Amino acid sequence: MNSRAPEPGDIPAEEKPPHDEARPDAATDPEDAAGRQDAAGPRDAAEPDNAAEPERRSRLGRVLVGAGLSATAALVSVAIAIPLGASGESRTPTGPAAKPSGAAASATSSAGPSSAGAGTGSSGGATGPAASAPPEPGVPADEVPADSEPMGPAPAKGTGRDPLTPDEIDAALRIAVDPKLRESARTATGAVGPEPLTVDLADPAPEDTDPDKAPRRADVYFYNYADNTLVKRVVNLTTGKLERSAQAPNMQPAPSKTETAEALRLLVASPAGASLKAQYKSVVGSELTGPEQLEANGSSYIAGPGDKATGQCGAHRCLVLFVKVRGGVYLDTTRTVVDLSARSVIPPS
Repeated sequence: MNSRAPEPGDIPAEEKPPHDEARPDAATDPEDAAGRQDAAGPRDAAEPDNAAEPERRSRLGRVLVGAGLSATAALVSVAIAIPLGASGESRTPTGPAAKPSGAAASATSSAGPSSAGAGTGSSGGATGPAASAPPEPGVPADEVPADSEPMGPAPAKGTGRDPLTPDEIDAALRIAVDPKLRESARTATGAVGPEPLTVDLADPAPEDTDPDKAPRRADVYFYNYADNTLVKRVVNLTTGKLERSAQAPNMQPAPSKTETAEALRLLVASPAGASLKAQYKSVVGSELTGPEQLEANGSSYIAGPGDKATGQCGAHRCLVLFVKVRGGVYLDTTRTVVDLSARSVIPPS
């Protein structure tokens, strides 16, 4: 085969751009598009295209570098714009002692207890500090004091018409129960002494012309299970003396927590509690063995006309219970009456 000597105008094969292969930048570089007017044109038309290649590559490099710098600047600006706590992290007080740095700061925000909600959960939630979480209520971090002051104990004595303080309530109960009442009265459980019901701030007495300067008094109510009477005693908290006392039968105010708990205990232990136990097993799937498995509220009960089974309720201290599984559903007990005075349970008639 005869081989032709290369002419000065010829271009080596390895330097010829493949015209049948589209270059990635052909559609985005206007200069390149103008240099490729006709793929079937003279061979020397490729020389300007090749000559412009270094300049085009340099320009493309500058564009990419500029885009990279813009993206980096955008990321930096986003990082600065995201406030602390935007990802649901716990807010902490600001200041030198409250700002971890370096690896310690990274560990605190990514794996510490204050990063709850920022990591991956089993529910497949968003992760990382950019996760969108509802803002936590409360004071912004820069307004939280570094050292919160404790509220301190309640004042021993109130003033004017302020509610009774815990110390005043304790004093009123102590003064109201004199030796005679303590020895003669009985509680809901049969213990010695009256059953405490309520302690309230008393209204000013008629002789108190200036209510703001009147002595602070307490109305103390008890139930005496020994004779089924409601006992009221008025205590002067300023002087520390018992001023007045009264008692009456057939008075049934709302029960105390102690009375409600005792009524529930009697119901669970009674044969009349069989329906309650069956309901509990149906709901929970296990046996009801004690009142601690239940929650209850109580209401005092007074029998109506013609109610023979509960005819003593009114003279006796009787309760109706609203019972539910602890942390669960209510059970039907509203037709069962517990007579605390007789310590008996009256089933539905």
